[in-house]
Amino acid sequence: FTEREVNKQIEEWLNEDIIRPSSSEYAIPIVLVKKKDGSSRMCVDYRKLKLVKDKFPLPLIEDVLDTLQEAKVYSTLDLRNGFFHVSVDEDCRKFTSFIVSDG
Repeated sequence: FTEREVNKQIEEWLNEDIIRPSSSEYAIPIVLVKKKDGSSRMCVDYRKLKLVKDKFPLPLIEDVLDTLQEAKVYSTLDLRNGFFHVSVDEDCRKFTSFIVSDG
């Protein structure tokens, strides 16, 4: 991603109502992460906001594999942009703010 590409992506997300302008006191910078194919993905690293431990830890992989042994049908899902469809509670939206070079 170049700065121009970042701005284009932001504009697309604004037009699609995926994001909206914000004046939140929280503003996490974006990071560009290289993908295996050499392209980049725009990401926001919210790990510092996650101060509370998960209430529901992930199951042990051995238990999951044991459960799958009896299955007759398997399926996969492509959730590439699925996170765009997860609703965020209004009171928590201020924590999801990010900032780019031109604001």
